[in-house]
This record gives sequence, C-alpha cells and structure tokens, in this order.
Amino acid sequence: LQQYVDPQAPAGDLSRFFSDDRVNIEGVITEPPVRLPARTRLRLRVSAIHDQTTTRPVSGTLLLSIKASEKTFRYGDRIRCFVRLRKPRNFSNPGGFDYIRYLHYQGIQATAFLNDDRGITILRSGEGNKILLGIEHIRDRIRTFLEQRLPAPSRDILKALIIGEQQTIPESVRERFARLGIAHILSISGLHV
Repeated sequence: LQQYVDPQAPAGDLSRFFSDDRVNIEGVITEPPVRLPARTRLRLRVSAIHDQTTTRPVSGTLLLSIKASEKTFRYGDRIRCFVRLRKPRNFSNPGGFDYIRYLHYQGIQATAFLNDDRGITILRSGEGNKILLGIEHIRDRIRTFLEQRLPAPSRDILKALIIGEQQTIPESVRERFARLGIAHILSISGLHV
C-alpha cells in the first residue's frame, strides 16, 4: 500500500524543491483565480524552475496565495515569480480538518505565499482550453458589469447566483440566508440556472 499512500516523487516533481530558499518558478494558471476580500489564490501548473544559469523542467501543481493583489490574473495566464515552496501542513488539531489530504485530492503538491503581486510577471495570456477561455471571458464581462453598476451586498449575491463566485458575500448576509433556510440558493447549480 505504500506506493498509493506515499508515492515516490519523480525526479522533476515540484515536491522535490521544498526549501527555505526562494526559487523562480514559471507556470500557467489552471483555474479561475479565487478572489477573497483578504487575498487572492492562484492554482498554477508549474512547468519550470529557473536559476541564474539553467532552466529545469518541473511538473506539479502549486497553490499560490497573494495577500494584496493589484493585478488582474485570469485563467490561462503564464506567470513567473520568486516563491518559497512549502509542503502543505495540517494545524495538528486532533480530529480537525485534514488540509494535506484536501489538497492532495485536488492534485496540489505545494503551497506558497506572497505579501503582494509586485514580483509576479505575466509572460503571456490565453494558454489553456479555448472553450474555458471563452467562458472565463464572459464571466469577466459579467463580473465587471456587476462591480461597476451595483452596490454591495446586492452585487455579491448576484455574482454568486450568476457566475458562482460566493467568496465576497458578507458573513452577515450568509447568516441571514441560513436563518431563512435558503442558503442553498447561493450555490449555483443547473437547477437554479
């Protein structure tokens, strides 16, 4: 069972580069960025690690959290930045949420954190599935329309209902929906559409 529980990472696997030193990574954003009030999360398929003289091909998925993000990141953007690759860890609460397993099931081998996005360079855009790129373009237009024309929390509720972004809904509004027994409405589904 060892090969299934703790498989041996291949030579170019991202997990082989865990260190306290910063490394220059290059990768493609593989999912729409998760925009939270206090941070932005990017899921990257890392393809290379660069140093002063060489570029090493790498495979693996990284969850990058950015505390203060001014740039607009999109699905399919190829980016490059310096990060400290960290092995996911749990909070050691007995019976608590197993964060390592959660990330493992999503195929994420490493995490990283940046205070801001000044050190991130967008090399090019549009790398990804053309259908998903089209869908994300439409979602961006809807998001921009709602953000420019509606006040919170109406804007946040409509973003949840139309494009499935629930992250910006204030906790007080979530609590009201839950008390009324209609919190499920905020989760987008085929039936709702």
